[in-house]
Amino acid sequence: MHARTGLAIAVATGFVFGAVGAVARAGAGFPPFESGFEPPCSMTTNTPPGYIGGGGSGQPQNCEWGASSGAPASASSPVISGTAPATGEQHLRFQHDPGQETGNINLAADLNSRNWAFSPTITPAPPLGVVTLSFRVRITPGPSEGQNAFIIQPQTPTGGQLTTVMTFFPNGTINVGDDNGNCDDGVFLTVPTGDLWIPNEWISVAICVDTINDRIRYFYDGQMVYSTGAGEGGVGGPLGCGVFAGDRIENVLFRYEGNFDDGAILDIDDVVIQPDACFAPTPPCPADVSDNGVVDFADVLVVIALWGPCNGACPADVSGNGVVDFADILAIFTAWGPCG
Repeated sequence: MHARTGLAIAVATGFVFGAVGAVARAGAGFPPFESGFEPPCSMTTNTPPGYIGGGGSGQPQNCEWGASSGAPASASSPVISGTAPATGEQHLRFQHDPGQETGNINLAADLNSRNWAFSPTITPAPPLGVVTLSFRVRITPGPSEGQNAFIIQPQTPTGGQLTTVMTFFPNGTINVGDDNGNCDDGVFLTVPTGDLWIPNEWISVAICVDTINDRIRYFYDGQMVYSTGAGEGGVGGPLGCGVFAGDRIENVLFRYEGNFDDGAILDIDDVVIQPDACFAPTPPCPADVSDNGVVDFADVLVVIALWGPCNGACPADVSGNGVVDFADILAIFTAWGPCG
């Protein structure tokens, strides 16, 4: 149970940002924020290589994302990684940070025991309406059930509020934020969706804050798993208050909570905050380089037409090896058929 303002401000005051990496494109309301953690995000900057830095670690900021300002000098996670991203060449990776624990005992009362990454804040703030946070997530469990939870927190810094929360627990369950049934007491709960997360695969996730219809919808792997809207069927029925805390999404915090040395890994890629879109995102389909919704001979023809070394953006480099070659042809045949 969290106070509407308490946790959000404690979180929001503990970060630093570099240059905002928002990419403007056509759309109503405000220019979307997009981040695939591609260059200029660096996999070599800082010690260890790729650490996003900033905060109290004393290391330079890497990428437009920021760590907690309470991060100690021993901090080393999260990092920009190239270990099989969802799309492109890079993504954000969280692992156990050995500099932030003592004898495998979690420093539960110490913010430094957590691995956090904050996105830049959208400025000016998005207007009221419909705002959707979408991203890809891959959770690699440790050898045992593990002890680390993985938490997504859309936030409204201008209102001093946490907007909602989505948590992937080590036992495989997915919990989401909903009001506790009393719309005036300023608190809310995380409640079970009844769904389990899928290990070791890139999965599409979205959280949609809809002030027009007074609801928050949560999507996992192309399906709506919970809604706080009246009559939309949360577990046992919605608890009752629609949009119950922050009323928009201005930034997002990803957290590797607990920081136990259980071998688990959290990967994040393709983060987008956009207006007027409440949807279940489809799985990525990088082999569909012709963008016709199916992997077929049209994609083979595009690869042949763009054969050779990549120069800047290179969607035909399906294999991600920096050149359009036979590896991409093989990747297309492996993914043959309709996308999604």
